[in-house]
Amino acid sequence: MSTSQKSTPLYEAIRSLVLSARQSAARGVNLLQVYTNYEIGRRIFKQEQQGADRAQYGKELVQDLAVRRVRKWILHQ
Repeated sequence: MSTSQKSTPLYEAIRSLVLSARQSAARGVNLLQVYTNYEIGRRIFKQEQQGADRAQYGKELVQDLAVRRVRKWILHQ
């Protein structure tokens, strides 16, 4: 192993920082996705169920939202 490839305390410290930052970023993204999904569900519940146990046409709403999301965010239409 050449000098540039040897593991040194500095290298290990920097490597540890980078790995820790990546893990923290991934946890943050996961948490944000959970919050986003919760808020989407809360808004659908509020709009469609209006306090009832079950929405009458919630399946149609979710399907419509899914189609519109694909068109807008994936297909850019």
